Amino acid sequence: MNTGLGRGLITTTGEFVVDSWEVRGAPKTDWSAAAIAPDSRTLAVLRAHLERQAAEREEWNRHAAEERAKGKDTPDWVDTGKEFTDADSPGCTRRRSAKSSGASTRRVGLPPTNLRDLRHCAATLIHAGGGDLRAIKEALRHGTVQLASDTYTSLLEEVDREIAERAAAVVPRARRSEENGVRERGRSGG
Repeated sequence: MNTGLGRGLITTTGEFVVDSWEVRGAPKTDWSAAAIAPDSRTLAVLRAHLERQAAEREEWNRHAAEERAKGKDTPDWVDTGKEFTDADSPGCTRRRSAKSSGASTRRVGLPPTNLRDLRHCAATLIHAGGGDLRAIKEALRHGTVQLASDTYTSLLEEVDREIAERAAAVVPRARRSEENGVRERGRSGG
């Protein structure tokens, strides 16, 4: 992932291989590497993380220099260009991701989740937020709208109900006037 936080964008720069969670080269297609614009809260959290990480890197490198002055072989923090690293880790691994995710979900009382679940959740939230299938396709980097539709979308009950109400409001209906009981032509829901 490459963050262009000044512009508020995130770009995928590598591909995770599910079996080993290793980053192996560039994304499969040019389309997969397109930038996405996350919401402002996500950008704020990411900026705060990167600031914390920079402070941790500076502190580690200070510590490593002190240790080297004592004759110990303590390397500096290696800058891998990845956003989610620490001094002794090259980045996101299956074990680190599962451990972090498991601890976070338990802390807030949620059931265990995996990356596939998060993709389904993202698609559902995009849809609930007013995004259409094309927006879901683009956010999840699918090749076709059909794939996004068949694979990742499900309706939240509230969204399903709202869509039904909006659809019903489009249908012209006769209704009784409240004042005189006379039937009038008009649109429901209005």
